[in-house]
Amino acid sequence: MEVRLDLSWRLVLPVIIGIMLLLSSCDGGKKENEAIKKKCDTCRTVTKGFKEGMERTARSMYEGGDADWEEKKLGSYATSEMRFIEVTESLCESKEHDCHNLLEKEEELLEQWWKEHLETPDLFQWFCIDNYKVCCPENTYGPDCEECPYGVERPCKGAGKCMGAGTRGGSGKCKCNAGYKGDLCDICKDGYYQVMKNETHTTCKACHKACTALCTGGGPKGCKKCKVGWLWDDETGCQDVDECVVEAKPPCDIDEFCENTQGSHKCVACHGACDSCLGEGKDKCVKCKKGYEMKEDGCGDTDECEQENICEEEHMECHNVPGSHYCDCEDGYDRVGNECVDKALFQANNETDQASEESSENLESTTVEEGEVGASSGDQQAVLTDGAKTDEKETNFDNSEFREDLPKEKDDEILKAGQEIPNPSDDSENMPTPQSLREEL
Repeated sequence: MEVRLDLSWRLVLPVIIGIMLLLSSCDGGKKENEAIKKKCDTCRTVTKGFKEGMERTARSMYEGGDADWEEKKLGSYATSEMRFIEVTESLCESKEHDCHNLLEKEEELLEQWWKEHLETPDLFQWFCIDNYKVCCPENTYGPDCEECPYGVERPCKGAGKCMGAGTRGGSGKCKCNAGYKGDLCDICKDGYYQVMKNETHTTCKACHKACTALCTGGGPKGCKKCKVGWLWDDETGCQDVDECVVEAKPPCDIDEFCENTQGSHKCVACHGACDSCLGEGKDKCVKCKKGYEMKEDGCGDTDECEQENICEEEHMECHNVPGSHYCDCEDGYDRVGNECVDKALFQANNETDQASEESSENLESTTVEEGEVGASSGDQQAVLTDGAKTDEKETNFDNSEFREDLPKEKDDEILKAGQEIPNPSDDSENMPTPQSLREEL
């Protein structure tokens, strides 16, 4: 099994490599031809601009000073270096990099033509074809400017273009126009038929739209086979089928009408007043939608507001719209739920409710502030209590060192930490009264 797989890979791998190399070479050749064409186009633009500059400066002369003296000493302006510079400076736009690169590279060649071949009428031929060699004469191609297929007079028999024509690149193969094929574009493609053909010309025309790919002549009778939507008739050839009159299932929805087209049909929406229709417009309605009724000119709007008690609520009025209606309050009234309320009364109630809400908010704010004050006092008291406890804890230190210096009997009198202080004896009976104090005085 492994031997078979290895053999298969050996056979397939060269084919894959060959295809990849072919694709790579095709892509590389295409880019190279595009670059060559771009150089030729740039050269053509430069020589055309140079010719226009020559025409623009044809009547110019030296400016300022003694023109006669300058022409005698410096030579004619027509062939002067000054005119050459003036023409070349206007050849390229600021963003035309290819143009600037060409002038920078081949300025000496262009100046040679100016000095030695100015009388040569065709600058393009001398510069771009014969010396710079980026272009070829019309209907020739390639490095050696070979003739295109079937000659320079009628390349590709007049039914196509020669690839690379006018440049030093390209393959020279014919790229045929629509309807033509072959090396010389002298064969009609499928979907076209041959009108005439001789040694120099071939004329092809498109088959009728009712035909499939093949036909023998023009019109629907020239079809070899009809397309879908067409039927063959022995006398007239392929004829359109009117799908809109077929007795089977209608091709369109109930709210659409059918419109026949050549080889097909289309469905178009009915008028907005129609529930079903036979054609365009409200006069083609078969049945009217809800809110519409059949009238002399077709389906028209039903005015529901003409009915009695259509808007039953007090101070409500009816408004008719196409296909429907709606109820709304009269002027001076606002709708609240299903009722219409006087605007002035409604506004007064709103102001009263607003004032009540503001009063409630103020009362709540005052209550909150008092609660905050009470809480603040409680916090301060808690702070004082904590402080007292802190002082008590601070005084509850170890006094054993002091008790060593006291007599034993005094030591018993010292209260231990946390011991409750005894109440003093009740001597209120022996305390002097305010009256006794006055008598003593």
